[in-house]
Amino acid sequence: MALAKGKTVIVPTREKDGFRLTADQLKSAISPATKALILNNPSNPTGAAYERRHLEALAEVIKGEDIYVIADEIYDKLVYDGFLFTSFAALGEDIKKKTIIVNGVSKAYSMTGWRIGFAAGPADVINGMSKMQSHTTSSACSISQKAGLEAFCGPQDEVQRMVSEFQRRRNYVLMKLQSVPGISCFKPQGAFYLFPNVRSYFDKEVDGVPIRNSYGTSMENLEKAMDRIIEALAKL
Repeated sequence: MALAKGKTVIVPTREKDGFRLTADQLKSAISPATKALILNNPSNPTGAAYERRHLEALAEVIKGEDIYVIADEIYDKLVYDGFLFTSFAALGEDIKKKTIIVNGVSKAYSMTGWRIGFAAGPADVINGMSKMQSHTTSSACSISQKAGLEAFCGPQDEVQRMVSEFQRRRNYVLMKLQSVPGISCFKPQGAFYLFPNVRSYFDKEVDGVPIRNSYGTSMENLEKAMDRIIEALAKL
């Protein structure tokens, strides 16, 4: 973004919309200078996930604009309650030509330190990205590449086990948060974050600072953390 002298325009999402960007919000945010929409699905920090119908509504706006969609789908496998993930590029050939998918092994395969990711999109865009990357990073090391290949091509049983465990942890933290007076919390369908609404406590201590809870740790740690959070809020 900085290299291209671009300007980031943040469009705030709303709890009442499930923290999903709406078609009307997208229309209002697009200007003649707009080059791309960055769409994180499922998202960080709210855990919101877009059903196909939500993506189709956004796609209708994109079709009439000369812009790309950078679809950050790094949490695509971490979805809960039977949620069916849909890639933005799967919405049709016309949309596929405007989509650059960003993904990797760091989230679904717990391989953050291996530093392996990828982008997939129109050949001219990827060629341009490759030219820029060749002058900034030499390449991912061969060991990381082999490990990433095994993650994608090997057995996927452990991923499903991890998703089940994350869902259990999400349910626990959500239950604890909902027991606190004055707090509401959207039930996320993906990623491993909860984004509680602590507005009722703003004038007491936190002064508008947002809170994001990650349940990407052990149940033992989560139990300790939630006890501390509840105890701290009770003192406000």
